[in-house]
Amino acid sequence: MAAAKRWIKKSCDEAFADLLVKELRISPLLASLLSMRKIKSLEEAHHFLNPSLKSLTDPLAFSSMKEGLERIAEAIIQGEHIGLFGDYDVDGVCSTAILEQFLHSIGANVVSTLPNRLKEGYGLSIAGVDRLKEAKATLLITLDCGALAHSQIEYANNLLLDVIVVDHHTMGATLPQAFATINPKRHDCASDASYLCAAGVTFFLILGLRRALRERGFFATRPEPDVRELLDLVALATVCDVVPLVKHNRSLVKAGLKAIKVGQRVGLKALLNICGIDPAKISSTNLGFHLGPRINAAGRLEDATLALRLLGASDMPEAEHCASLLHSINEERKALEQQTVEEAEAMAQAYIELPQALVLHDERWHPGVVGIVASRIAERFHRPSIIIGENGKGSGRSIKGIDLHAMVEKASSTLIGFGGHSHAIGLHLGPQGAAAFRESLNAIIAEHTPQEIFHKELFYDALLNLNEATIGLAEELKMLEPFGAQNPYPIMRFDRCFMRNLRELSFGHLKGELESCNAKASFIAFRTAIPDELASKALDILAVVEKNEWQGRLNVQLRLVDYMISTT
Repeated sequence: MAAAKRWIKKSCDEAFADLLVKELRISPLLASLLSMRKIKSLEEAHHFLNPSLKSLTDPLAFSSMKEGLERIAEAIIQGEHIGLFGDYDVDGVCSTAILEQFLHSIGANVVSTLPNRLKEGYGLSIAGVDRLKEAKATLLITLDCGALAHSQIEYANNLLLDVIVVDHHTMGATLPQAFATINPKRHDCASDASYLCAAGVTFFLILGLRRALRERGFFATRPEPDVRELLDLVALATVCDVVPLVKHNRSLVKAGLKAIKVGQRVGLKALLNICGIDPAKISSTNLGFHLGPRINAAGRLEDATLALRLLGASDMPEAEHCASLLHSINEERKALEQQTVEEAEAMAQAYIELPQALVLHDERWHPGVVGIVASRIAERFHRPSIIIGENGKGSGRSIKGIDLHAMVEKASSTLIGFGGHSHAIGLHLGPQGAAAFRESLNAIIAEHTPQEIFHKELFYDALLNLNEATIGLAEELKMLEPFGAQNPYPIMRFDRCFMRNLRELSFGHLKGELESCNAKASFIAFRTAIPDELASKALDILAVVEKNEWQGRLNVQLRLVDYMISTT
């Protein structure tokens, strides 16, 4: 059962687009796409098209940064042991690797630990604090976690550990009792950078730390590290954490992609090799769809420390070994995910009429994949989706217009616990089980949500003829890169197309050709099945225009986003 949907063309400020054409000497199409991205001035448009590290804000604009830098600099100079505690996802692993490698490069004493997802759960753990204390740490730095870890930080303080929180998650009503809490989401933070992921915040930390050490004369007898070499990991984390690719994030990701192309990090080189990706042609898409899932897989099914080893590998044999293991774990993850998605879809399709929220439970489902499956089910059915697996532990993903955290909070009497934010939550079922929670949640959403929310809206940027889908257009659209959250790939509409030469690929993908008015273009559709009866009908298509290179041949390819039967 599919959700009702409609296609909507994005609005464009035509007067501003005309100004961009005149002043920036760009095409009308590119100017309209910039307007659709809420750019309001020539200066913004210039920075958008030419992101630069020179525009980065001063690290001291972050609340508590000055205090945190002074404490870390003192620990380095005095030879203290610095303990790092990171999260197990891509952002947490990259944040830990970034700071660990910077500290190693200047000769600091540093030890890192990551939590085991299945044994310790998310966030700073008591077990992790104990591990760092046993390693003789006197300063503990949390990375991509800690904003809400009040009791764990109090525990660390009682062990005479100073704690510095480096995080980007939503803060609670009160700050934890840390020595410093560096988080752009603090209400008193003047950085205007709340869109950063933890790795982005960590990069500003090392920028400030390098300057603080320079002012203390630390580099009088040793070379200053080139922090640009760490931007590859900042880019990887920024794309994979799906934070907005705006302002500083655009500058960081563009510079990070450049660093990956240079290929100094053997760990990423080995991972790219196993994915069959040429580093010289790396894009944000490769980060999000190829590298990120393999790094995430370790923390989902086993131990994220393997991913940290990969990112810090110093020689190719070690890097290739880690990359091979991560690839194998990811293949296992994909198989688990596919099986769980199929079973969850079958459960959802059993409803005669879709409820407001899909709450699906099977004790056989692995907790390491329920979050990914929730995303897939929410996208497939356009409903908030909560997938619950082993021991009643689950993850939920929402849709536009529904604050899932707020809704679950109202239904939380049937839960042992929950947490998260408006779009994503984690929860633990209470003894009443999934049925009671499902009934309560759906009643609450029905009471607070207009029915129109459940009509899926797909926005597109322009209506083109198929003969306008050219290599030249694909090249021009690359000027808007890097693509990601809040800067999506431009979606073009092509009407009255016929599908030809369809062939199925692995994992439910489809490949073929589109034909319209004597023009042709190849297309690929991921996780899409075209019913046989539609293969001979005229279809309207939404697609992304891309370049595709195969066996040395370069051509234009349309990546299918959606389709419907033509009415004209």
